[in-house]
Amino acid sequence: MDFSGIVFIVFIAFLAYRNAMRAKAKEKSAGLYAFLTVLLFFVFEMIGGVFVVLLFCRGEINLSLANNPANKQLLVDQMNQAFLNSPIRQFTLELFGIGGYLLVRYILDSVPEKKKKLPLWPDTDNENAV
Repeated sequence: MDFSGIVFIVFIAFLAYRNAMRAKAKEKSAGLYAFLTVLLFFVFEMIGGVFVVLLFCRGEINLSLANNPANKQLLVDQMNQAFLNSPIRQFTLELFGIGGYLLVRYILDSVPEKKKKLPLWPDTDNENAV
């Protein structure tokens, strides 16, 4: 694994950690929201890949090769070449992935915070709180 792959994994872990801490502050499952962040990051990145291929790579990638399974490797090679020749396409995929992180963050921000129970009297415990 090269250095950029390690940076990518650390970046995704950081985003998952940020949403996990936000979920923990709202008294929700931190692990669940960290998993959702990673999952939606990759799902949105795949959606971004479809958009990039359909909108920006029409001249470089022959999509009719997808109909024949024998030409699958040729299609994969064309896609790799198209993404390696243009870093802006890779960056666009990362921005779509960040959109998945932001969706989970939005969901967490829309969850209301739990109200803290106040004691009935200053010298009592929260056991009989309203």
